[in-house]
Amino acid sequence: MSAPMERAGLSDPRMQCFVCVECGMPAVELYRDFKGGVMKISHCDHCTKVVDKYVEYDSTIVFLDMLLLKTQAYRHVLLNADSKNHWKFAVLFLLTDAYTKWTFLRIHGVSMQDKHSDTVLYAALELNFHKALIMSCFEELIFYMTVYICLKILISSLWRDRRLCIPRLNLILGGILLSNFGKLLVIPATIWGQADNPTYILVIRIFLIASNVQACKVLCRSSRLSAALIISLSYLAQYAFTVLWCEQFKQWCAT
Repeated sequence: MSAPMERAGLSDPRMQCFVCVECGMPAVELYRDFKGGVMKISHCDHCTKVVDKYVEYDSTIVFLDMLLLKTQAYRHVLLNADSKNHWKFAVLFLLTDAYTKWTFLRIHGVSMQDKHSDTVLYAALELNFHKALIMSCFEELIFYMTVYICLKILISSLWRDRRLCIPRLNLILGGILLSNFGKLLVIPATIWGQADNPTYILVIRIFLIASNVQACKVLCRSSRLSAALIISLSYLAQYAFTVLWCEQFKQWCAT
């Protein structure tokens, strides 16, 4: 199996690994290199448009289009780009999520009950951050387990149409992981002093859900309704876990 096929996660080496960012149909190549450094952009056989216009764009433009939830940008990043080191993004997203929880606990006085000294206070804050990180890990585990179960049901029917070029489940989960880049918005929120602002946190949460739905729709070649259903069920399972263990977690942090 060739390297491009392996990167695209296709079990059948005869299947095409790239997609047109405009219509979503499979494509043989994004561009063709000629001698002398000449490059010719490929056009889609179905819609006759450029297969992937983002190969000529700066990464900043791609990022801005993803912030605008453009389907073309998501197809480029999740299907045509060679995304690696997903575990690094996972660690970064977990840290930002844990920081959000830790800030909420700190603002609401969970770890302020013991003020014998600054040393005790800072030690309690640091310990609560580690506890928030553990809580975030469990929440993400519940979320991706639910996504996996839902995708197993959906993909089994989508695989019947070999023209759709559906990636493997592990790559779909990796793509949904990358769509959580909105969690990094906590960084500017901290700089602007809005890390504990409920409205700002709500906006980030809404954007995360919309980004997850867009990624699921692009990766699974499904309808927006199906993608929204999968993501909604996953967040409901995560929310149920959070509510179930919320009081125990707060008591744990208070000890």
